[in-house]
Amino acid sequence: MDDERRDRWRFRGGLSERELPREDAMIDALTHAERAAVGAAWSTRARAELGAAVVFAMVARTVLETPGPAALHWLAARAPSDELRHAAICRQVAARYLGHDAPWPEPPPSVEPRFDDLPDETCRDLQVIVSCCVSETVANAFLLASRARAEAPLVRAALRELLRDEVDHARVGWSFLAVPQVRARLLGPLARALPALLEAVRVGWRERAREYPERPPPGHGLLAPSETYDVVERCLDETVIPGFAHLGVDVSGAQRWRAQRRSR
Repeated sequence: MDDERRDRWRFRGGLSERELPREDAMIDALTHAERAAVGAAWSTRARAELGAAVVFAMVARTVLETPGPAALHWLAARAPSDELRHAAICRQVAARYLGHDAPWPEPPPSVEPRFDDLPDETCRDLQVIVSCCVSETVANAFLLASRARAEAPLVRAALRELLRDEVDHARVGWSFLAVPQVRARLLGPLARALPALLEAVRVGWRERAREYPERPPPGHGLLAPSETYDVVERCLDETVIPGFAHLGVDVSGAQRWRAQRRSR
């Protein structure tokens, strides 16, 4: 690993070695209400990132217990600390908008995944798939859309930091599914479970989007709820389902589910 890439993962007070901008005239120009709304959104993101750290601790164990490429194991093992760093970054951004320290979010409980009456090993495998192939792929699309709307220096820098890691987190799932023994044991159960997995992620993103302001101040990287819905739906249709099809998963059930959703 080259020195530049190694330096990216050093911690300084829970953040990246590359410090986020301290001065941001665009934030200072907002009204008190606008700053409160943006700060609350970033506090929500901090809570979600901490929740992702808990999930990735379980994902990492599953991946590390499965024979596979060393690079896959390294990415999976790194992911929980990445998400903790993301929570710290989001908290710092929230504090800058709010004008005071944002509390460290409460860690969510650790819940072992269950999918119908499938064996424990299959449930753990499916957790890797839904957390990485689905959730993290959608998260990448959401962050890209957010950064496209961001002009404030602090937000642009924070989103850049998050995106660098989220790409690798999605890669964990796709690389895990590409391991021959994983694909062999998982193709059937995954094809049957896929509509429910996609729906769970879709619902989760819609619930989170309802916490965002309907008319966010422009230039600060916030998407309105309707914009978030569009990003999620488009990512499922154009990236997630085709990705599973590329790896040999029968996506006919998922496509029927999507057709039913679009017809409503």
